[in-house]
Amino acid sequence: MMDPLKSISESLVQRYSNRYRELGDSIRTLGWGSTEQQRYRFAMSLSLLGNTAGKKIVDVGCGFGDFFRFLIESGVEFESYLGVDINQDLLGQARQKCNDPRATFERINILTEPPAEPLGDILVMFGILNFHLKEKMNNLDYTRMFVKNAFSLARDRLIFDFISTHRTPSYPAEDFIYYHDPVEILAFCFELTPRVSLKHDYLPIPQREGMIALSHSES
Repeated sequence: MMDPLKSISESLVQRYSNRYRELGDSIRTLGWGSTEQQRYRFAMSLSLLGNTAGKKIVDVGCGFGDFFRFLIESGVEFESYLGVDINQDLLGQARQKCNDPRATFERINILTEPPAEPLGDILVMFGILNFHLKEKMNNLDYTRMFVKNAFSLARDRLIFDFISTHRTPSYPAEDFIYYHDPVEILAFCFELTPRVSLKHDYLPIPQREGMIALSHSES
């Protein structure tokens, strides 16, 4: 029987390669409803990034490297950016779009083949934990493993988002989405570090989300 993590990874690679063949260089390939929604979510992370000057930012599940361009356009100071993904189609497109010496892209699976050393100072993960895995694996176990691995690969901090169980009443629940209870996630994060921040007060996009920052130190 195949390792569930490898099975999930293969399913995700196939999903996005199929979307890329169908839609190409489109925001919809990555599952975003619009560029405005994507940029709004990115903007919500800015208050959690901390001091980025001289830091290496790692974008896990980077897609087309859109967060790199957002950082540049927002005037965020940083030393370098590493975009990490498991899909070579998306990485190839990202390399074409990001012709900047500060940006590099690598295929790394931090669940099935976690690096032995930290990847950078600040890790971000957007939309990574949203898919309902159903019979493949328990979503909470998957989230705990993903967050724990990612945090161990960040020298300073990890920032990740999730779709919340505190749903917007006007937006129907979707079968393919996993809704995380913020209290459950916070309890787990406090097992990793006492330095935890939760952002849960921004506008739904279109579903209500939360964003968490975990830090290794007080800085």
